[in-house]
Amino acid sequence: MVANVMLGMMSPVALAVQGLYGVGTTVAGAGTAVVAGGAALNTFLNDHIQSMKGSENATVSRTGRVFEMTKFGFGIGWITGVAIIAAGQLILGNGFLSTTAALITAPVNPIAMTCAAIGAVYYGWNVLSEEEKTEILEKLSKGLEIGTAFITSIIEFVLNACKKVFSAENLEELKKFVGKCAAVFGKTLSSITHKITDVVADAYYFIKQKSGDAYDATVEIAGGAYDRVAESAESVTKVIKGKLSSDKTEVHVEPEKSRPTKKTASSAAKKSAAKKPAAKAKSSAAAKKQKNLVGSD
Repeated sequence: MVANVMLGMMSPVALAVQGLYGVGTTVAGAGTAVVAGGAALNTFLNDHIQSMKGSENATVSRTGRVFEMTKFGFGIGWITGVAIIAAGQLILGNGFLSTTAALITAPVNPIAMTCAAIGAVYYGWNVLSEEEKTEILEKLSKGLEIGTAFITSIIEFVLNACKKVFSAENLEELKKFVGKCAAVFGKTLSSITHKITDVVADAYYFIKQKSGDAYDATVEIAGGAYDRVAESAESVTKVIKGKLSSDKTEVHVEPEKSRPTKKTASSAAKKSAAKKPAAKAKSSAAAKKQKNLVGSD
C-alpha cells in the first residue's frame, strides 16, 4: 500500500529524472519516503535553477530562466519542470523510461544535461513526425499521469520562451549542448535538428565519445574546437549549395526564340510580299527617269 502511494506521489517519469540527476531519496520509513522523494526532487530543481541563472555563461543563465519560467509558470509544482526535461531527454535518445532499472546518472553534468534537454525540445520537436510526437506524448502522459494536451502546452510554452529569451548566439551555443549529450546516448546532432550543417559536427562528437574522454560540456563548449568543426560544416554546406546551383544552371533550357511560329512565319511572308510591289515601283520610276535623261541629251 505504501509502495503504491509512493509511486503515486513520485510518478515513473519523476523517479527516472530523479535517478538521472542523481538526486538521493531518504527512506527512513513509510511516511517519510513519500515526502522525501518529492521534496528532494523539488529542492534539487529549485537549487539547480538558481545555479544555472547565476552562471557566467550567458546561454546557461538564460536556459535557467527558461527552465524557471516552465517550472513556476503553470503554478502546479515541479511536474512541469520534470515534463520538459523528460521530453528533451527522449528526443536526445535517452531510453531512461524504458525500464525502472535505468535510473543511472548520465556522464554529463546536470547543467549541461538541462541545457541539452531544452535545446533538444527547441531544435527537435517541430521536425519530428506526427507519429514520433504522439509516441513521446503517450510515454510522458503515462509516466507522469497527466494528459497529452497539457504536455503539448508545456512544450509550446518552452518553444515560445526560447524565442523570447535566447539570442541567436545563445541558440547556436545551445545546439552544442544538444550535440554533446546526444552523442552520449548514441544519437547525432543532425538526426535531431535535420540540418545539413550539423552533419560534419556529428563526427566531432562521435570521436570524443568513442575516445572515452571524461568531459565537462560546459567547459569544452566554451573552447574553439567545436567552432572549428562548425565552420567546416558551414563550408561544406556552401559547397553543396553552390554545386546544386551550378547543376541547376547547367540543365536549364532557355525557350527556343529562333524557331518561328506559324503566325510569325505568316506575318513575315506578308511583310515580304508588301515590300515587293514597293521595290518594283521604285525600280520602274528609276528606269523612267533614266530614259528621260537620255531623251534630253
